[in-house]
Amino acid sequence: MIDVNLVQAKSKDHSLKHKVVKSDQDLMSSLSHVVQKAEKHFVNSKIEKVANWVLYKDKWIDYESGTGKNSFYNYSRGDIVLSVDFGTSNMGTEIRYPHPCVVLYDNNEDWVIVAPITAAQIDPSTGKEIIHPPFEVFVDAQTKPSSDQNEFYFKKKSVIQVDQICRISKYRSINRTKKKLRVDLLNQIDNVILKNFTPKKDELLETLKLRINEVESLNALISEKTINIEEENERLKSELALLKGK
Repeated sequence: MIDVNLVQAKSKDHSLKHKVVKSDQDLMSSLSHVVQKAEKHFVNSKIEKVANWVLYKDKWIDYESGTGKNSFYNYSRGDIVLSVDFGTSNMGTEIRYPHPCVVLYDNNEDWVIVAPITAAQIDPSTGKEIIHPPFEVFVDAQTKPSSDQNEFYFKKKSVIQVDQICRISKYRSINRTKKKLRVDLLNQIDNVILKNFTPKKDELLETLKLRINEVESLNALISEKTINIEEENERLKSELALLKGK
């Protein structure tokens, strides 16, 4: 039996979601308070941070108003997007600001799954790169571009942050390149995902590898015995031929 009161309550909640903001004075007061705090924060922040925040909030407003909904590009796995904005108000260790990204999946819609690429941090006491295994793929700086013109060139020591994989709108992409990530690095990303995001599948794969090795070893042993038997058969044939000759 349908609960009429519950249906009415849900209908009311739904209508509230679409209520025009300016009709709610309390909400506008809270928004004004947040804006004032944001203004104070950005006055005391670096210009780069403020510029990034303004740029991408402006892009968000354009998108919401419909003026920023331009055509987008469909990517292939391994394609490099030169700049994707991950926001300026993220918290903790969440990645922020614009970063180049590697495309891991594209369903030819208006979104794409990417993994960000960022400069590797250096430990000042040791001078070594700070890597966070098992979720980061380290890439050393290249002294010169690859002979393959389509390969993405790492000008400095970098890490691909597989733990920061996310789905993003293609409208966040400022620009794109025809460069692609090296296949060996894509394989490392796959291994990180397999071992840490789908550990049961990884265990099954390792078990299958062991079984395949066992079967290959057994086949090699059988092949060796077969060769020995054939050699012995040839020897016996030769002896038999000699006996018949006598």
